[in-house]
Amino acid sequence: TATGIVTELSKLSPRLRVLQTALGGEVARMKPLAAKAGGGGMVPQKTATAAVIDSAAMKAQEEKDSKEMQESLPAMKELVGSADEAVEAVTAMAAPLVAEPPEDAEVLSAATGEIEGAANEAQEKITEARKQINMKLQAARKYAPETRKAALTEFSGLQQKLTEGQKKLNPYKTFKKEFQARVVARKALMETSEKIASAELEVEKAKMMSAAASQGQMTEEELAAVDKVLQPVKALVETSLRAIDTKMRTADGAMKDELSQLRDKAMGYKTEVDAVATVLRGQRERLTTKDMLKVASEKVDAVEEALNKC
Repeated sequence: TATGIVTELSKLSPRLRVLQTALGGEVARMKPLAAKAGGGGMVPQKTATAAVIDSAAMKAQEEKDSKEMQESLPAMKELVGSADEAVEAVTAMAAPLVAEPPEDAEVLSAATGEIEGAANEAQEKITEARKQINMKLQAARKYAPETRKAALTEFSGLQQKLTEGQKKLNPYKTFKKEFQARVVARKALMETSEKIASAELEVEKAKMMSAAASQGQMTEEELAAVDKVLQPVKALVETSLRAIDTKMRTADGAMKDELSQLRDKAMGYKTEVDAVATVLRGQRERLTTKDMLKVASEKVDAVEEALNKC
């Protein structure tokens, strides 16, 4: 509380005064030593004019570096976007093939070979984009402070996207060799996959219902309605994640890759579910506070009325 903070600060006040006195003594003691070290003269101090010049120089450097960053950023975003699209294209090509493999061996061989080829092209795009971004990160470390901070945030974010794309692409680089194992793994995980897929609609429904929070306080009935949708899908996602984590401990190869993809999807839904739960919690806390204030106000009114009767 504000009162508690003031009380704590008051306790610190005497200690600060003692430290201030001690610091003053140290400064007085050091002045003769500094004068002696400087040949008996005064310790040089930066003039106001020099400070203004330094400030102007820093501002000019910030503007120069910021312009350079803004000019290079779109090209870097385009490189990463192109690599990301290439990875998505590979996964889109592979999905129907794994779901319904062609019976003709030559057709299957040609299709899996085409996917590996596309994966290698996507890898080249990721490698080139990573190389360019690493160069930009090195340059960013030499920027003026504010621009350096902004540049490192932007380029590090793009680097993270490439890392995520690389993780998604890796299983398809040996797609032809591991195809049959992947088909078996996909079939074995069909039930878990369908459960996770069924969560998507319910998560979106809960998000839409909780959007009313952005307009103000939700009623208890509205909160209960969202909770009724949210709790089952929350349980489903958490149960699926536990099952996936258990299987991943002993999985390898294609099975581990398939489990990893399922886990990423389930974690995405969990993040959205947790966000809705946070909104509901905040709404309930405000609703409880509102009810408490109402009860308190009624009690104050009753006391005032009793006093008026005396």
